Amino acid sequence: MLPVTISHLGYLIEDGSILMHDQTRHTVEHMARLVCRSTSNITTNKNNQCLPLELWLQIFRWAELELNTHAFSLVQIQQAQRIGNQVFLICKEVTEWNACGQLDDRSAISNYKRLLRKPHESSDEERPFKLPNEDARTIKISINALGWGREVLYVDIDVADMISRMEHGVCDFCNRDRIIFTGSKKAQEGFWEEYNMSGILAHILCPVCVGPYFANSCLTSWLLKTSKPSIRMTAREFEERIVERLQDLGYGD
Repeated sequence: MLPVTISHLGYLIEDGSILMHDQTRHTVEHMARLVCRSTSNITTNKNNQCLPLELWLQIFRWAELELNTHAFSLVQIQQAQRIGNQVFLICKEVTEWNACGQLDDRSAISNYKRLLRKPHESSDEERPFKLPNEDARTIKISINALGWGREVLYVDIDVADMISRMEHGVCDFCNRDRIIFTGSKKAQEGFWEEYNMSGILAHILCPVCVGPYFANSCLTSWLLKTSKPSIRMTAREFEERIVERLQDLGYGD
């Protein structure tokens, strides 16, 4: 997934894309703006005591330190609206969807990601999530909070992001192992073209909760290991790529 920038807004609103909202960072951004104006903007209920700015800034750094501890939600932008001297995105929360951790084949993964990007390409009955109605919770996000370094909204969500951020990492395909065996019945049935035709029997990253691209990278590495050893990644390079991906999703240390 990628941070939403102002340049994305035109097509995101037109397409009705489903976005991921980092609630933790949004709250931190809002509180930081308040205390940077004046620390007296946030006080205790008793005696109206306030913390020094230096301590607030340290608290904010701690709060943003671990992305995998953040709270996320799914939202859809309804409109951009000027309120005072600022422009806000008026978003509605998406609360109902079919669990991505129950997907078990390549086409279902691809279709789910496509519809997160362009929900209106499917009917309400066939879409794997329910679009928000006017009674859904409204979230206002200032466009000043968008962009790199201010990752409050994310676009280009895939199934692995959904499982990691919205479904507590629950994946029925690999039982949370993050690894599957290409010779298993599940792998052969759901990803026949990749795993059966490759002729490679090996343990690879789970294509559902880690992602098809990274699972196929494992296969490619095995193929190059046997056919073109001169151009394959070193074991260390490959391990670093795997660790980086798992950490991006909030798995492992």
